[in-house]
This record gives sequence, structure tokens and C-alpha cells, in this order.
Amino acid sequence: KLGRVNTKVVSQVVFNRDTEKVAGELADLARNEAALMGGDTIIAVSEINDGRRSFDVYQCVPAK
Repeated sequence: KLGRVNTKVVSQVVFNRDTEKVAGELADLARNEAALMGGDTIIAVSEINDGRRSFDVYQCVPAK
């Protein structure tokens, strides 16, 4: 385990956004942050709340 990242996107504009779309955007942001940390795997460790979600970051494949 390398650490944890917290991500946030807008979950409401005038109406609630599609939950799957919000989840996908949060995961994309977490993958980008994980790559900066040298990680290759993310695991969601919280539910989506107000457009926020936390992910643990791991390096599962040895660095070359």
C-alpha cells in the first residue's frame, strides 16, 4: 500500500448527476493520482458522498 487519495467531482448541477458517471469520473481521477504516486491499483474505501470518494493506492506489479 502506497497511500490514499481523495477525489471530488461535481455531483449536482441543477439536478443530481448519474451515479455511474460520477463514480467513473472519481475512479479516473484516482487512477491519475495513483500513477503520480507510482501505484498501479486503486481500491475504493468509501461510498460516494457529495461527489467525494476515497481510494487506497497500491503497487501490485514490481517497478521495472
